[in-house]
Amino acid sequence: MKQIIFNVWGLELEKISLTELVQNRQIKKYLVDAETALGKGNLVDAVEYASAGLQVAMNHAGEAIVWHKPRFTGQHYDDEYLEDTLDRMKDVLSLAVLGLNYGDFMRYKRIVGAVFVRSDGSFQHPDMKEEITARDAEFVVTYCIDTVVQIENAVGNLDVLAEPDGRGA
Repeated sequence: MKQIIFNVWGLELEKISLTELVQNRQIKKYLVDAETALGKGNLVDAVEYASAGLQVAMNHAGEAIVWHKPRFTGQHYDDEYLEDTLDRMKDVLSLAVLGLNYGDFMRYKRIVGAVFVRSDGSFQHPDMKEEITARDAEFVVTYCIDTVVQIENAVGNLDVLAEPDGRGA
């Protein structure tokens, strides 16, 4: 099989990655960085980069599917419970519309917790699981790459969805 792939496409089987299918440049960079970190045994970095990439994809897809919610503006909402409930409903609806497995998503969330990606590309994981195992990191990286590819297949080019005028980056 390895030889056939090399002869036909000139690629080594071990170097083939679904990240090549990801269209959005920012998301792709996060996922490639996650794979690199995982390959080097940097488990926490792998989980952080992969989850940042998926969070950006989910933000764009969720806005397209449900409604446009402005990114962080510094405003405080009076009813945080209502906001949290609506965010959970948006996640569940997005998963259903995209055909994603809720059980896998919940496993991912138990490892990663909340993910905040800032407009400058930096990210924060305030409640990520403290002890990340190799199995956790491999699951998160694989899950995030597979899910981003599924999201882009379902909703189209995330670069276009990310821009208010719909013209892309």
